[in-house]
Amino acid sequence: MNTRSAAGILLALGATVLLGLFLRWQLAGAVALFADNFANLRRVHTHLGFYGALLPLAWLAAYDDDNALPRATGALYALFVLVAHVGFALAGYGVLAIAGSTGVLGTWLYGAWRRRRLVVDGDGWLSGAPLAIPVAAACIPAIAVTLRRDPSLSAGIVQSFLSVLVLGVLVPAAMHVAGARAPKKPWWIVAALMGAVGLGFTELSYLLLPVAALVLIAALRSRMDLLLRLLWLAFGVGAAAIALRLLPLDSGAGVAALHYAVLGPILLGLAWPYVERVHPLVPVAWVAAVVAMSTAIFLRAPTAAALTGSVVVLLLMVGVALILAPSFRASVRRTTASPEGSPP
Repeated sequence: MNTRSAAGILLALGATVLLGLFLRWQLAGAVALFADNFANLRRVHTHLGFYGALLPLAWLAAYDDDNALPRATGALYALFVLVAHVGFALAGYGVLAIAGSTGVLGTWLYGAWRRRRLVVDGDGWLSGAPLAIPVAAACIPAIAVTLRRDPSLSAGIVQSFLSVLVLGVLVPAAMHVAGARAPKKPWWIVAALMGAVGLGFTELSYLLLPVAALVLIAALRSRMDLLLRLLWLAFGVGAAAIALRLLPLDSGAGVAALHYAVLGPILLGLAWPYVERVHPLVPVAWVAAVVAMSTAIFLRAPTAAALTGSVVVLLLMVGVALILAPSFRASVRRTTASPEGSPP
């Protein structure tokens, strides 16, 4: 991953978690600033996480996409992300946000097309991602058509749209980077699409069972780090509980599950080649804080969620600093070792 890509992802990730923490404290009643704009700021938080951090990190870390797009396309993508989030902040789903999001989606589709050979040549994890992106894109017209006519149906399609991205792109990318043994093609992408339908429409929740089964099998059979294995085992058990309706799939549970999945096994899995360089207590503490925050969200305890969210943000800062420290020290050594008057 080149320096420019890494810097952009870290910037988006930092802005996402800081805004999320601000919103958590606002829900706890400690912050009144911008309270009237809460819905729009929440849209910025959610979309920036996907647009700016998670999807780019997945493509770069797992799908070796650093050179798959021309450099100008990367700059244009950053512009689309910026335009979309200025639009979300000012007017929600207005013209500016739609225009920027359309550009983001177009770049995703272009990237998927450039990686279309993964459908044939990729393993059981990676082969489905170029298909998941256009499937997710196909949900958008349906969302627009049903938004006013049938808001509940539209909300279900939105949930399925996000679930296609999570299950079809992010989860397999994190599994691949972590070294989990891949299922045979096309089992994962079929399970992911079924699971996305089950997450969008509670009466079909049992369709999430194949996802739970494949994740549990992969976690039990893999040689990945024990911490990652435990995270994925919990992911699989949670998916099975949702599928069997042992856990409610209401808004609170959905937000808690999304935060656990994204900040736990997915983000840690995607960044694992860097995470394993730091002291093992740091990722362990991070996981404990993520689990505590997700539990507080599930229990609808806003103050506890804000407090544990603060710990999550602090540990993220510590982790990133420890990961970047060796590169920074090496850069300083090169600079000081350069002859005086010559470029470093």
